[in-house]
Amino acid sequence: MPRRREFDEDEALEKAMHLFWKKGYADTSVRDLVAHTGVAHAGLYKAFGDKEHLFEAAVRKYAVQQQRAMYAPMEAKSAGRGEIETFFNSVIQIARGGGFNYGCFVANTAVAFGSDPGPVGELVRDNLRRHVKAFRNALKGAQKRGEIGPDIDVNRTATALAATFYGMSAIVHAGASLNMIEQAAKNALKQLG
Repeated sequence: MPRRREFDEDEALEKAMHLFWKKGYADTSVRDLVAHTGVAHAGLYKAFGDKEHLFEAAVRKYAVQQQRAMYAPMEAKSAGRGEIETFFNSVIQIARGGGFNYGCFVANTAVAFGSDPGPVGELVRDNLRRHVKAFRNALKGAQKRGEIGPDIDVNRTATALAATFYGMSAIVHAGASLNMIEQAAKNALKQLG
């Protein structure tokens, strides 16, 4: 009879995700993961494989959570200007509440793994493509309903909005103030006219 796991894998993954998000892949040791999750080294490896596979699972979990919470509204058929405004206003609210202190985990991972040909790099690139596509969808809806001008280049603007968000995440790590984050979000929305 196989032994039952003595810990909740999803809970351990959630804790590992937050630790990787805070410290990054390179600065997170297996010892840190054991201490933070409360799961023995052997248990983590049995459940997730090595540190790289655990990191991949953590990035994937975060990406799914963010897509559901942040991108999904912009992917809806009815999406328009309001969903884009809600996205950036949500970033401001999250930052005010301290939830953006480490930036976006996927955006942070892009700095270290964006050009990596492996699964983590591909996950980062997929997430960026989906983010741009979500903005594009909302921009097209906004243009169709006259919420933004017909002269706005939807493809360029979608890319610029995604890049602004990823940039906001990066400057958080450089010690950007809340005011700087708010200004970046407001300036992103000015592109909509």
